[in-house]
Amino acid sequence: MPEPVRRGIANMSANPGDATSAINGLLQGHMDYFLDDLTRFGVNTSIGLLGFFDVASEMSIESHHLNFSRTLRTWGVPAGPYIVLPLLGPSTLRAVVALPLDSQGSVVRWVHAPAARLAVAGLDTTSRRAQLLPLTRIVDEMALDKYLLVRDGYLQREGVPSEPSEERSDAPDNAPTGP
Repeated sequence: MPEPVRRGIANMSANPGDATSAINGLLQGHMDYFLDDLTRFGVNTSIGLLGFFDVASEMSIESHHLNFSRTLRTWGVPAGPYIVLPLLGPSTLRAVVALPLDSQGSVVRWVHAPAARLAVAGLDTTSRRAQLLPLTRIVDEMALDKYLLVRDGYLQREGVPSEPSEERSDAPDNAPTGP
């Protein structure tokens, strides 16, 4: 598809997320985030033709991408163990518990006809995967240990201190390690 169409589909997929981000901003006590995300959702849904056009970004209205896992973190719920879910990728136990609530912000939830819902889900999944391709290439090209890179990156993004992994060194065992 042409780039403007791909971007528009990605925008439409992300648009309902601004509504759930607004709710999470409210639950976290961030009234400014709540108002920004609620305004983004309203502007993009109305003026942006159901989110196809990201008019709110053109108006410098920032998206905060808040999710229920971060709300639970704000409320003091620990992350729990790091896990990798088939098809869904890296996660923590807290994020898995939050997943049903976070999925309420999916564009697929808005479509009720079964055939149309399946088509929208396929389009949404394809769009999200296409957005991740550049990151996949970076991981493939740069990582000595792909699992550790993805785990540490995910945990850092989620604000979870990662456990130190075994120190790796190419130096011989008897080489000095420090001053």
